[in-house]
Amino acid sequence: MRIHVGFEMIYDCPQPTPMIFNLNVHVTRVSDLVGRDDLVVDPPVPMAAYRDGFGNWCTRIVAPQGRTRVMANALVNDTGLPDVIVPEAQQIPVPDLPEDTLVFLLGSRYCETDRLSETAWNLFGQTPTGWGLPALASAFLGVAQTGGLEGALTSAGNFYGGDATRSLLLLSDGAYLEDQARAKNLGGDQWGMMNEAGNAPGQPWMWLYTFWYQVPPFSTSDNADALVWGTMMFLTLLLIFVPFLPGLRSIPRLIPIHRLVWRDYYRNAKKS
Repeated sequence: MRIHVGFEMIYDCPQPTPMIFNLNVHVTRVSDLVGRDDLVVDPPVPMAAYRDGFGNWCTRIVAPQGRTRVMANALVNDTGLPDVIVPEAQQIPVPDLPEDTLVFLLGSRYCETDRLSETAWNLFGQTPTGWGLPALASAFLGVAQTGGLEGALTSAGNFYGGDATRSLLLLSDGAYLEDQARAKNLGGDQWGMMNEAGNAPGQPWMWLYTFWYQVPPFSTSDNADALVWGTMMFLTLLLIFVPFLPGLRSIPRLIPIHRLVWRDYYRNAKKS
């Protein structure tokens, strides 16, 4: 089978910026390429290339000020077979490893290893060693990348999962995830009606409820949850009983905003 690989990335640089791209097919799969996977940079700039110690083909450029587009497309021949599974593989203690393998234990360039180490130990430090450990970590990452991790953690066998204990325990493992949330103003004491990032932590339809947490006396009260609940319950009951309250039920006749909204209907009704 053939797999199409490609990408397009656009950078907006405030000034000329040196860059190193590690985007080409690895040397171990170059023989499977159909054609070439050369990088295309727009606007064109001088490029220099070299191979690093891991066999990656690296491309150096100096991106000019403004927008720079980097892209590539290629076809790769592949058997389509899954990765080989070796369940009997064992974990070798670090002191017993040969020297030429130690380079693969260096911290990753793609994540904040020093800050994620505590989370990794909390998640996998007590699991059995051997093949199952990387398989478990890979499956955990796969679920997280699909956005289904929270659902997997809160699922308790029932249709509605309302127990967030395991989700909160995961977030409390180390400070990395908490720091990322606070950087986006999503901490518990930072959450305001306009602080949503994407679809988290709340939805726009919750603005009326979360609004009260931003104004005194709710914002300064230790019992804000109960006060907000009571306020919303009072307003809900008031809305329910509007048709039965003299004066309030006459507002639509005194201020006929609905006639403006449905003006076409009333215009046609008047003609008929």
